[in-house]
Amino acid sequence: MASLVIVEGVDQGRLLAIKEPIVFIGRDDTCTYQILDAQVSRKHLQVRFDARFNAHVAGD
Repeated sequence: MASLVIVEGVDQGRLLAIKEPIVFIGRDDTCTYQILDAQVSRKHLQVRFDARFNAHVAGD
């Protein structure tokens, strides 16, 4: 299972498990993972699984 670790800010050290094919990360309450930090945009990041590369890809 893939995961992300927040390295700065109010959620520093928080582990985000990537369990779904697509996850959204940001301040918005509709995001898979909500991060309440002023430096994070409402829809900050999307992480998706790309079967062509058998890897997760991050995008804006």
